[in-house]
Amino acid sequence: MSYIWRLPVLHALVAWIAGVAAFGSFSQLPSALRWGVRLLLLVLVIHAVSLVVRAVRGAMARPRSAVFVGLAIIIGAGIPYLCAEAASWFWLRAKSGGRGPFALTEAQVKAAEDIIAGHSQYTMHSRELGWVVKPGGKATGYAAKANAQGIRADREYALKKPDGIVRALCFGDSFTHCDEVANDQTWEHYAEQTGGMEFLNFGVGGYGMTQALLRYLHEGRRFETDVVILGCMSNDVRRSVNAYYPFRLTDPSESPNVMGIPYSTLDASGGLVLNPNPLPDADAYRELLANPGKRLRELSRLDLLFHPAPPTPMLTLIKSKAGDEITEAWSDFSFQMQRNFNAVIKSKSRVTKELPIGEDNVFDTRSPVFTINLRLFDRFVSEVKSAGAKPLILWLPGRKDFARQREGREMVYKPFADYLKAKSYDFIDVMDWIAADLPGEKGVAPDKELFVISHYSPKVNQVIGHRIADHVRELIAGKQR
Repeated sequence: MSYIWRLPVLHALVAWIAGVAAFGSFSQLPSALRWGVRLLLLVLVIHAVSLVVRAVRGAMARPRSAVFVGLAIIIGAGIPYLCAEAASWFWLRAKSGGRGPFALTEAQVKAAEDIIAGHSQYTMHSRELGWVVKPGGKATGYAAKANAQGIRADREYALKKPDGIVRALCFGDSFTHCDEVANDQTWEHYAEQTGGMEFLNFGVGGYGMTQALLRYLHEGRRFETDVVILGCMSNDVRRSVNAYYPFRLTDPSESPNVMGIPYSTLDASGGLVLNPNPLPDADAYRELLANPGKRLRELSRLDLLFHPAPPTPMLTLIKSKAGDEITEAWSDFSFQMQRNFNAVIKSKSRVTKELPIGEDNVFDTRSPVFTINLRLFDRFVSEVKSAGAKPLILWLPGRKDFARQREGREMVYKPFADYLKAKSYDFIDVMDWIAADLPGEKGVAPDKELFVISHYSPKVNQVIGHRIADHVRELIAGKQR
């Protein structure tokens, strides 16, 4: 009978420590305590298993006590579990103000009302693209300004290319737009300063490749040009299939906006389908505000990477708090253990971090998201060539990519790079330029030199600008020959 009280207490401790581990990835604990908590968790799990084993063995020796042992195990595991589920339910409801998973937060309601009223500062709602840089817009926080054409620039550009000028149109996300720096610190600006060139910055923060391609089709083709550049980075491949901005996040309630987005899918024959923005106008947002539960459920069915909430409150809380961090942390841990093991046995084999296989891993060649993005690259190249210009694909690595580079690990986007090279597309991994021009002790300069916060510093943009200007000149020279 002692198991009846010992198991609940033990399991309650295990549940609490597991909760700390999962909910905050130990981030709420001082660093000196984290490994101690992990060790305590392991010891408690082993102890709990040993108690169960002893109880079962005892029951086998004394059949009459089997009922009591069974009850003890059920109570010992059941009470903490039910308490954890109840606590998770109350926590989630309190956090969301009593709202369920398919509901709008106050910030999201305000964002929808602003769209309906037409309020905007630097970006504005777009029927075709979800959102776009506002003509004449000015961003708060850093000196980003747009011209009257909605291009990030301090001057206007003629639709017809000036005589004697080499022109490139640049489409992509915030790394193409160059967030966190002023207009005269973007890589497009530095490229123009090399002389005889125009680099039109059509980049928009938060864009995926579907939006970048569509902006070229809707706005870029009216400009005469020599080269069209598609700038992309690792997050963009997920964004390509995203139909509603908050669904990009593990916990959609953390998103401050409610933008609908044009998204890509595949048809029955594997061809690319560019689907329209599901929230194209003010009426769509009025409907969202009037019946958010119904509309959000409908939007969730469009989004290939959206997953419904787990079946229990505790699993929902773990997912919303930890998300991909648990998978990433485990992958990092396994990689480190393999590398340490190789060091102990003095193995010369190279250990590379392998990502889990599945639909969510957009860099897995078996994922439909991977295939969709290949079709987007193909469509971009085809559209640019049909307009008589040269297509150029620029991969712009982020902080995690540079961390992998310093550790000698394979880039997660390598399958995309391999495909683009195999197709003989003009493809450049900017990592190579930065590693060559801004070297450091571990292969590349530290992040404090490369990034302002999460986007490139002026020093990095200058490297990219000068390098891309030289590359475009070579492209045009080859075209003319």
